[in-house]
Amino acid sequence: MKLFVYGTLMQHFPNNYILRTSTFISKTEIHYKGKMLASINDAFPAVVDNPDTDPTLHTIKGEVYEVDEHTLITTDRLEGHPNWYRRIKATTIDNQEIEFYAMPYNKDDYFSKIPEVPNGDWFEFCKTKPHYSFLNEEWHKEAVKQEQEISENIDYDSDEEDPCDECEFSEGNEPCPDDCPDKYKAHSIENTPDLHTDLEAEEPQIELQEEEGEIIPGLFNVIHYDIESTGQGGFWNNTVIKADSKEHALEKFNITPAGKYCRRTVELSDITPLRAI
Repeated sequence: MKLFVYGTLMQHFPNNYILRTSTFISKTEIHYKGKMLASINDAFPAVVDNPDTDPTLHTIKGEVYEVDEHTLITTDRLEGHPNWYRRIKATTIDNQEIEFYAMPYNKDDYFSKIPEVPNGDWFEFCKTKPHYSFLNEEWHKEAVKQEQEISENIDYDSDEEDPCDECEFSEGNEPCPDDCPDKYKAHSIENTPDLHTDLEAEEPQIELQEEEGEIIPGLFNVIHYDIESTGQGGFWNNTVIKADSKEHALEKFNITPAGKYCRRTVELSDITPLRAI
């Protein structure tokens, strides 16, 4: 089926990795009886239905992907369908039959108290925000240049392993030994750093990655504690980052909206290589 996305699932945004096996079709827009609004700290958008008495159509700009059933299950979980966002049918201006995620109108809803995204264009809206500097063309050119310089200095023919900076079994710059318990270990609750004293969080119920799965080169899973949209409390979440190393993944994560506004400092122990299921 065709899925229309307009926020963090779009290209260049943190959750686009979920659509990595899907087929990008086109950039387009829909006209819908609901506005695009920005969440607290501009972390993500939501298309929220108009009141029943308001028939006004609003422009929502986004991208269309051909997705399979497995990907749709993943995006449903991400968006909280059908209890938070609801996946509904619509037609784009170029006559593509699509489904997308929107929120029902509620006069007491949090989103009724926050501003509209101009022209229903999340990409252009985010380009004006400092914490979305990675969408800026000049910033992107510099980032690509830096990654190229890093790649040029990597000896891909070397059989040496990267040293394990945190491993108590590794001395100096020696590679982490095969029997090291820290080597490629999955994130566990016991190894999670203590939360700041002002947080009253329940223990994170994190589904551990299977050790049998092969490591996917260049992708890292970051566990973080996010702020609720109401500004009170928070919840555990994870983000996949494309990077050369854990340190590189941490650096890139810290400039994303999730990194800017997560409720506790993310450390290297919160980052693990992504494994295939």
